[in-house]
Amino acid sequence: MNFDRAKRMVFETLKADAAIFLDDDMTLGRDYLAALDTLTGWAPDDLRMGFVTAYGKHKLTLEQQQANRLKMCMMSQNWAFATTRQQWLAQRPFVLQFLDLVSGGDYPGRPHGKIADLFQSWGLGFPGTSQDIATSHAAIQTGASKVSTVACFDRYIGAKGVHLTPEQCAAQGYETSWVVDEPPDLEPPSIDELATCLRTARRSAMVHVEIPR
Repeated sequence: MNFDRAKRMVFETLKADAAIFLDDDMTLGRDYLAALDTLTGWAPDDLRMGFVTAYGKHKLTLEQQQANRLKMCMMSQNWAFATTRQQWLAQRPFVLQFLDLVSGGDYPGRPHGKIADLFQSWGLGFPGTSQDIATSHAAIQTGASKVSTVACFDRYIGAKGVHLTPEQCAAQGYETSWVVDEPPDLEPPSIDELATCLRTARRSAMVHVEIPR
């Protein structure tokens, strides 16, 4: 609900055209905001770009990131991202359905079964019942892709917390190095690349996992 309040503040009250939403378990590299500003600049011109981030592919080595530093890819986690007001408005009807289910209690106790049923009513699966999955599903429903730089411009530091242990964090490759030099002249994704991102996201969204009912 805090995320929803933040989005309503910037998009309804302030009437901002775009906004960046940062997490407290991300450490930004020196040029993260510069890279993200470039991506955010593309989004209003192409409605197929729903969310953008400069988080990158964290499992790549620094050398691999440097070799692919001009490229874009599908955004995985909804971390340290930006979106536009027009995307927020387009996805809002779907997100509100999710918020109606989770607003009555603590988030960890959310009604997983009802959320799964909601996702299925959208023609999608339930790879989980999280807020990030709900917003990602909403982007799919509006035909929008989630886009990221291949290179990492920040680092996830959530080794100890609600979601991960230090062992899990290391096993999932979150101890990567970010690209610390100035961001290059990033190239916007092509129509085909955006379509590929959307197809990949839809395929991932069809997964079903065991959830408490």
